[in-house]
Amino acid sequence: MSVGAAAERVAPNGRVLGTYDTGRAGPVVVAIAGMHGNEPGGLAASHAVLHRLGRDRLPLKGSFTAVAGNLTALERGRRYVTRDLNRMWSAEAVERLRAADPSRDDSEQVEQRALLELFDDLVRAHGEVVFLDLHSTSGPSAPFHCISDTLHSRAIALATPIPLILGIEEAIHGSLLEFMEERGRPLILVEAGQHVAEQTWRRHEAAVWRALVTVGSLAPDDVPELATHDAELRSAARGLPSVVEITYRHAIEPGGGFVMRPGFRNFQQVKRGDMLAEDHRGGIAAPQSGLLLMPLYQAEGEDGFFIGRPIRRSWLRVSTLMRYLQMDHLLPHLPGVRRDPLRPTRLLVDPHIARWFTVHLFHLCGFRRLADRGQALVFTRRVE
Repeated sequence: MSVGAAAERVAPNGRVLGTYDTGRAGPVVVAIAGMHGNEPGGLAASHAVLHRLGRDRLPLKGSFTAVAGNLTALERGRRYVTRDLNRMWSAEAVERLRAADPSRDDSEQVEQRALLELFDDLVRAHGEVVFLDLHSTSGPSAPFHCISDTLHSRAIALATPIPLILGIEEAIHGSLLEFMEERGRPLILVEAGQHVAEQTWRRHEAAVWRALVTVGSLAPDDVPELATHDAELRSAARGLPSVVEITYRHAIEPGGGFVMRPGFRNFQQVKRGDMLAEDHRGGIAAPQSGLLLMPLYQAEGEDGFFIGRPIRRSWLRVSTLMRYLQMDHLLPHLPGVRRDPLRPTRLLVDPHIARWFTVHLFHLCGFRRLADRGQALVFTRRVE
């Protein structure tokens, strides 16, 4: 099945691509494909998984549902029509949409309302609900995961032999990942490769099968090709670090004429000062050394590139221990740390006082940085 054929199978009202449910108790797994309309690989993978489940009558526990994201953009083969649908999921934006007149919605707001109705039903469901958000990149890339770093999401992602990237929900605002995190529902974002490359949808399919086994929907013996799927993913990610943390995002100025220089690839090592791109102001150099992530090679998008650094798996084990011991209760007693008087669940950190490894310590304890507020960094506890 080609990615083009999969895209053509999305009818104007075909939001739900299909559901497979045997009636057995188990987790609800939801694959979201085409949140960006120029990323059809997830559609092909979702159709392939649904076909195999139904054809072989696999003994799935719980249910598997595949959902199309931005239908209008998918029909046009564009990332979006009016605005990026995957930047509209902050709590404030969702609240504004719910209170607004639907007759005045733009194209992406129409899509978001339909998805919200579906997601609201799912996040209220009893038991375990796991979301798989299937994406691809504009340039060539090995597959990788992005998560909000909760222990549950981490366990699901690390079972798949591809790199795990942390910090994406801190680098960008309003993603679906952020929306689900605030509701305590794990979302595993799978970037499987270049948009229309044939291997991209196959990697998506491999990641979906691995996730279904990891969460207990299927036993390994139910998927005879599981070893082959894992081997394909492992081969695509050979030589890459297991875990990477984003340390820099280059935001694109609207109308700024951003153009990435040719030849860069995902996970490429760059040095501070390397010329990476141009815009109307001139050349854009790497502000720090590290691994180049998701260089933009398309006209639409708000993120020119990211830079990250490898993280040892041993630090994740330390983090797990610190969270089990609930060491986050000690953070408000550290010098330079205080509770937000308006939002007691948030912590305000004076970086001039709490200088040593502040962000790393809060990450280890399960917090994420929301923003810089004047002289303070704002952190909130992830919902485990």
